Amino acid sequence: MIAALFAAALAGFAAAERKALLQAQISRPIVVGPLVGWALGDPLVGLYVGAPLELIWIGAANLGAALPPHDTAATAAIAAATVAAGGGEIPGALAALSLVIFGPVAVIGRRLEGYGERANERLVARAALALGEGMTRRAFRLHLRGLWRPFYATALLVLFAALIAGPLLGRLEPHLPAVVLAGLEIGWALLWAVGGAAAVRAARLPKGLGLAAAGAAGAAALWAAAWYFGWVEVLG
Repeated sequence: MIAALFAAALAGFAAAERKALLQAQISRPIVVGPLVGWALGDPLVGLYVGAPLELIWIGAANLGAALPPHDTAATAAIAAATVAAGGGEIPGALAALSLVIFGPVAVIGRRLEGYGERANERLVARAALALGEGMTRRAFRLHLRGLWRPFYATALLVLFAALIAGPLLGRLEPHLPAVVLAGLEIGWALLWAVGGAAAVRAARLPKGLGLAAAGAAGAAALWAAAWYFGWVEVLG
């Protein structure tokens, strides 16, 4: 329980940092994934989750009124559920199941973030009014209220993932057919290839270099799947 609360607090801080506070990129999937995994006792699984999601969402950034998918909340929840489900050396099946459950959080979070920004605009107006009337403490509290919303929302989501969804997935996995587990493992490996292609597009690399990078990402993903299933054991 203490570890889950710690993970929730880290994820909540990252969500608040996403648009305010330090702006030190703690909210990026490649950072928040291992952080949540570390809090729950397995930073490597957190990295295994965060790395391909970072590639997929590498072009996501808050640019004025343009709100990207909420990669921070989604990654934190997926990492928390995967670790809480039992993890493993290459927890592709668990990560894929967690992605199916918590992936939509990225889209839902974008819409909620839009609502939150409009609410924050009203808070800023009230804070300015309070400041003009000499009520500095009230103005300060109003400004902080806008920061707490993403913190609470993401923290509660990660608590749910770590304490409820993850353990349920851990119990479900042994009862899934082998072909389903194999498909989930390969699907997660191929996510690296998709992420590589998305990262190439976001970086706007030259066509030849982009194809080479995407091919390398795909080859690495397929090699990881082959190694896991023992297809290249003879090369070990």
